Amino acid sequence: MSKKTTQIYTSIENLFEIQQKLLDIKTNLQMTEITNDSEKYFHEMDELIFHMEQNLKNLKFWVTSLYEQNGKSTSTAKKIASKQNGKKGGRPPKKITQAKQALAQIENQLSDIEHNLKMNDNIEEIEQLQKEKEILLQNQKEFQQILLSENK
Repeated sequence: MSKKTTQIYTSIENLFEIQQKLLDIKTNLQMTEITNDSEKYFHEMDELIFHMEQNLKNLKFWVTSLYEQNGKSTSTAKKIASKQNGKKGGRPPKKITQAKQALAQIENQLSDIEHNLKMNDNIEEIEQLQKEKEILLQNQKEFQQILLSENK
């Protein structure tokens, strides 16, 4: 949720709490001695509570409906972009996207290993790095094959 949305919902909750406090005050007043003036106040409180409840329901409804519409509009720019993406074949399958991400990750790891191989003098570490490099190269070939097979 955005900061504005959180603030709106916090305000709505605060209004509900105020409404509940008004109800509690009314209940407490009803337990005390009743005079002609207090009858008038009870009536006013009832009206306030009723109007507050109606306004809260309206506010909650409109805020909810406002946020339901977000992202559903289609502007001219969205339509044009959608057409252009469609001409390119649309959104690529998840398998292709994951393969591309894996290849990028492997390339980063390979460059790190190459750097470590150049900077390292320890024979055991060099052997370990070369084994890791071989595994990464094998994985790289597998992902490249996936991309080739999906593009055909």
